[in-house]
Amino acid sequence: MTLGPLEYTVIGFEGNRFNGEIARDLADVIDAGIIALVDLVFVTKDIDGNAKSLELDNKDDPRFASFTPMLQG
Repeated sequence: MTLGPLEYTVIGFEGNRFNGEIARDLADVIDAGIIALVDLVFVTKDIDGNAKSLELDNKDDPRFASFTPMLQG
């Protein structure tokens, strides 16, 4: 399977108020065939400003339960 061209989108949550509700909206545009979700990476900063990232590569991880059905492949 060939993927491409690919585009990256960054979605920010002001005040670090991410709660996962965006999964519903993403599912809507995926189901409508508007986009395909190939990969998902979460990036956050701790109180000291240190950045951490977490890639959704373990589809069995319960923290990602609302996102995994949307991933292509």
